[in-house]
Amino acid sequence: MPVELQRTFCRICEAHCGLVAEVERANQRVLRLIPDREHPVSRGYCCAKGLRLCEVHHDPDRLDFPRKRGPGGFERISWEQALSEIGAAPRRRTRSASTGSFAPVRTPICCSACCMCW
Repeated sequence: MPVELQRTFCRICEAHCGLVAEVERANQRVLRLIPDREHPVSRGYCCAKGLRLCEVHHDPDRLDFPRKRGPGGFERISWEQALSEIGAAPRRRTRSASTGSFAPVRTPICCSACCMCW
C-alpha cells in the first residue's frame, strides 16, 4: 500500500513537537508517527505520549461522536446539539453576571489529537 509522509505536530502540550505522520493513502489512516528532525523547535524530539497518539485515535473504545447523560444512561446526540448545549451555559452566565466575572481558560489538551493530519 502506498504511504505518504505528512508533516504535523503534537497537540498534547505547549511544546507542539514536530511530527511526521506515515499515512496510508487509500483510506487516510495514520499508521505511525515519528519525530520530525527538521522541525525548528523540537529538532527530532517527541515524548512517548506524542508518538503514541495514533494508537489513541484508532482505539476501538474511543468515542468519535458526542454523548449526553439521560435517564437511561448515555445517549448519542448530534454535534450541533452538543455544541449548542455546551455553549449555552457560559452565555447564560455572562448575561447574568457582572463584567469580569467569567474568564475562559484554554488548556493544551483542548486541541484534539483526532485532527492531527486531516
